[in-house]
Amino acid sequence: MKLVDLFHTMQGEGRYAGTLATFIRFPTCNLFCGLEKPLPEKINGKPYNPTQKEINKMKVENATWVCDTMVQWRQTGKEYSVIDIMNTVRNNYNNSNYHIVFTGGEPLLHKFDIQELIEEFEKLPYPPSKYEIESNATIPPLIHDKVVYNLSPKLKNSGLPENMRIKPQVLFQYQQLSKIHEVYLKFVVNTWDDVDDALSVINDNFPEKKFDKSCIYFMPGAYTRKELIKNSLKVVNFCKIVGVNYSPRLQIFIWDKAISV
Repeated sequence: MKLVDLFHTMQGEGRYAGTLATFIRFPTCNLFCGLEKPLPEKINGKPYNPTQKEINKMKVENATWVCDTMVQWRQTGKEYSVIDIMNTVRNNYNNSNYHIVFTGGEPLLHKFDIQELIEEFEKLPYPPSKYEIESNATIPPLIHDKVVYNLSPKLKNSGLPENMRIKPQVLFQYQQLSKIHEVYLKFVVNTWDDVDDALSVINDNFPEKKFDKSCIYFMPGAYTRKELIKNSLKVVNFCKIVGVNYSPRLQIFIWDKAISV
């Protein structure tokens, strides 16, 4: 199977921030947050691979951020065997206090690969405590007892049209799943408009009942440690007023702009 990243670190965001984890990053995504349209794979017949800095400069006017892993998931990836992946994980851990994080891009575009990997991970002497799937919530879930969903529905601040980033029927499936499995929502917010938009997404798309606020996280948008510290002060205040959780971004705070560490 094709992966663009396979590395041992810790989860930086959401409910399990600080947990040891192996990240498995798949290529491709069905969204292109912050941009007007997807970047072409080639220009004049040659591969087109702009840097993240160059991509950030393409941000559309109505977006406040650009996907910070676009450079990674636009790659075609490297071929890994299941045995290679199992060996990497086995060599990193001698106890069961770790997670596997499936991310991207959009990992649920690779649902069958994830299912195959989970089956193999469960055979390890020390299988992971949980499998986290970081998804944009536009694709129906894969069901497994140990899967945790870190859903990040995109807001207006992504610059994308609503019919592309919000799928009511899919969100309803996740709400139903949340009755028996761990599902939480994580929103990137920097302004009160972002907060209002996040609350509208929740209230408009879960008609049966509002999503439990204990499962909702606000996270600051930031590319650098300096931006993260500045924006976190605002976001913590939003969380206190609205009554939801704050999500750190430990990977930025610790390594400053770095990913895959």
